[in-house]
Amino acid sequence: MVQSVGEASNGAKESTKNSKPILPPCTPDHIVSLDCEMVGCGSKGRISALGRCSIVNYNGEIVYDSYVKPVLPVTDYRTKWSGIKRKHLSNAVPFSEAKKTHKASPFREVHSWS
Repeated sequence: MVQSVGEASNGAKESTKNSKPILPPCTPDHIVSLDCEMVGCGSKGRISALGRCSIVNYNGEIVYDSYVKPVLPVTDYRTKWSGIKRKHLSNAVPFSEAKKTHKASPFREVHSWS
């Protein structure tokens, strides 16, 4: 069931059920796609950590693509699924730097419609 906020005749916001969610205005320049590849850290690689982050815009142009070195030592590269190998992370951007890069990006404002 979707619940959204509507405006009553008196101008007050009211909640309505079974109506379409209210989304902010969106144009193609506001649309990006994010893909993260995860590697395993800790005992038997059970802790997932970011190993690569890729962002493309609406037209499929690369906005950001970088291997990211996790804070914890990698114990499972999950190469079969991630495509990441030890050599990719040897000179990768540290996670703390990748976060700074993202914060400086014009795409830092993310809307979630869950």
